[in-house]
Amino acid sequence: MPAKRPVKLPISPTNDPSNVHGIERDPRWWGWLKKWLKGKLCRACGAKDALTGHHIIPVHEARATGRPELEMDPKNHVPICSDRCHIVHGHCDDYKLANPSVLADCDAHFARRQESIAANIREKTAQQSAQAVAPKTLPGQLPLPFDTH
Repeated sequence: MPAKRPVKLPISPTNDPSNVHGIERDPRWWGWLKKWLKGKLCRACGAKDALTGHHIIPVHEARATGRPELEMDPKNHVPICSDRCHIVHGHCDDYKLANPSVLADCDAHFARRQESIAANIREKTAQQSAQAVAPKTLPGQLPLPFDTH
């Protein structure tokens, strides 16, 4: 029987750009993360692919303050896509920084994104409605000011 192919995570032990402090992860971390991310969406943009777990209180700070259990505490994590949202909302564009308001920032971004989508839908609907009621004319012909039917 061939070996089971592991699920590829976007960030792995050998490719973790946010580990700028050189902290060695708990050996259970990657397995825990994979299970925790199942069925989750990016809190900032709603994406379901290429997710990672962002620590609200960074691992190096948690360990320095005697709270190593926060590394795998679900309350200390935000599901976030590793594409752009992780660096922007989790680290303020610098992996050496931590964003203490990551939850509020993700929620605000998500709300703005949802409003933008809704505005686009409203605009498209209004355009379609305007086209549906616009008088039909042939090329070069002026529309009639009244209904002929």
